[in-house]
Amino acid sequence: MTHPEHGGDRHSTAAQLTAAERANEALRLRLMRVPYRQIARSVGYASPASAFRAVERALKNLPRENATALRTQELEALDLAQRTLMPSVLAGHLGAVDRLLKIMDARARIAGLYEINGDSGVEEFKAVLRVWASSIAKAVDAEESLPADSEQITEREETRS
Repeated sequence: MTHPEHGGDRHSTAAQLTAAERANEALRLRLMRVPYRQIARSVGYASPASAFRAVERALKNLPRENATALRTQELEALDLAQRTLMPSVLAGHLGAVDRLLKIMDARARIAGLYEINGDSGVEEFKAVLRVWASSIAKAVDAEESLPADSEQITEREETRS
């Protein structure tokens, strides 16, 4: 019985593998440059995106040196693809430009550029904005609480200076 929406035949060898075995097999296939679509079919994932996530999980379980080597290998492959595309990109071929953007996106994901790490400064920036917003709110409140005649006196004093 085939269930394409669930990654294929539930009784196949691929479906009977444990999650870790499937992820390791997906990683092995990816190292051989098998496309994620084919990995999903071969290993029994529901989609290429599921196969991609499995490879990422398997990478995280690898010793750091192996994962770094694999990422370096992937980045080198992307560099080669980009160099090959550049003449078409420079000639203005929109399909090549689109493909270049996809390569750049893949490179950013592999390099972890989309991940916000703890020391990115975002939380510090938020804290500064909160203090700034609070001080503006206090200044507005103080200005609104002044009686109307004191505003006129302040305006006269400013004009005299």
